[in-house]
Amino acid sequence: MRLSHIIIVYWVSAGAFATDRIVSPSGTYNTISSAIEASGDGDRVLVSSGTYNEFISLSRSITMLPLSEGGKYNVTQNVFIENANGKTITIQGIRTNDIELTGVYNTRTEVRIIDSRFDEAILIHPYLYVEMMRDTIGYYARICAGRIIGCRILGHSVSPDLPVAQLRLEVGSLLSSEIVIVGNHLGSPGSSGNISCYANSRLVIENNFILTTQLTTGIGFYPTADLHGPPSRIVNNTIYSTASNSGSAITVGISDTDQSCTVKNNTSIGFNGQVISVPVGSNYVFAVSHNMFGQVSHIDPTTGAALAGSPLIDAGDPAAQYLDLDLSTNDVGCFGGSNSRANFITGMGSAVVGFMQAPRVVSQGEPVNINAIGFDR
Repeated sequence: MRLSHIIIVYWVSAGAFATDRIVSPSGTYNTISSAIEASGDGDRVLVSSGTYNEFISLSRSITMLPLSEGGKYNVTQNVFIENANGKTITIQGIRTNDIELTGVYNTRTEVRIIDSRFDEAILIHPYLYVEMMRDTIGYYARICAGRIIGCRILGHSVSPDLPVAQLRLEVGSLLSSEIVIVGNHLGSPGSSGNISCYANSRLVIENNFILTTQLTTGIGFYPTADLHGPPSRIVNNTIYSTASNSGSAITVGISDTDQSCTVKNNTSIGFNGQVISVPVGSNYVFAVSHNMFGQVSHIDPTTGAALAGSPLIDAGDPAAQYLDLDLSTNDVGCFGGSNSRANFITGMGSAVVGFMQAPRVVSQGEPVNINAIGFDR
């Protein structure tokens, strides 16, 4: 095979002429807000570890991250993305309550949240593109365009609301980007994980571990628009119910929209219904194969990894584009294929490639296009 050229998209945290403003109790900026107020587009706000009793409002293209690598900082009030039309905002290492969007937007705006901890993120707007990488989310996240990579959405049994760790993909995006949901862990003991898909964009849902503790589906697929071109993909997910669930692991809603979707190499554990349930008369075109019912004894129930000797190993589609990282036949479930959840359980460093998309098979003479999401302090 000859590599004609490689295209890598890799975003970094600072611009060429950025100014760094350091936040510390004894420094020039002893609040995060004062450093943000003094900053312009492209600047960085570097926050010393500690607790900051303040609201945060971000309206410029600013990167906000810990002063020291691997550091964390607590913000006791909410974070608002406020009137940031057309901006690109990056947040790393924060511990806070909620992250919300306010203001008027009429052009593409991007928000990136990395290695952070928060309870809820409501980031919904037709022009908003959201990237979350390696975050821990207490209750739920709601977006209508973006990529959610390697996150944990836990849910809390002490929540006053229904204890559901939910990722909800909303309708309404005016951006042409597909939605990518890869390598996440949803649910924990006492809460029920769920991905609900109402989006009007193409979906890629791969290598997620979804733990449900209630009588809910793992993935609800409810498309709201006619889409043509490459099919959506629901591939290599492990959906595990502890509630003797009589339903299906993947449920498709009734709609007259026209879409296609590839569903394969998924495992359903603890569901007594089908792996995927498609309503009669649906206009959806599903390519369904190599999905398996499994037993809890086949996996590590805390991670979803297939155990040695499990029938899930080498049970997936043998086609080259689904091979495991060691180039063996695809393992069914969230640790199979090139997007294995194994990629997302190691610690973050100062520079990390969080997700890479590359073709597994390339004809001689063809260009090789690689798209990667990364972060470098």
